[in-house]
Amino acid sequence: MALDQNALNELRALDPDGSTGLVKQIIETYLEDTQAILSRVQAAFGQGDMASMTRDAHSLKASSLSVGASMVGAAAAALESAGKS
Repeated sequence: MALDQNALNELRALDPDGSTGLVKQIIETYLEDTQAILSRVQAAFGQGDMASMTRDAHSLKASSLSVGASMVGAAAAALESAGKS
């Protein structure tokens, strides 16, 4: 997965030590959360629960864009949009 360097630089700027520890922790949390969100999206879609799918797709979009995973964010935005249709 390619990450946007500008978003990564913004995350690095949040680390008071100037190290990569905070960025690593954020990315690891994102990856863990993304797996859970994708499972919920799949389950909601399978159950025809478009409201839940849309809500989870929105969460995935927001978290993806915040870490610079713009391609995942775009795919989540498309899911969100489809759920609203």
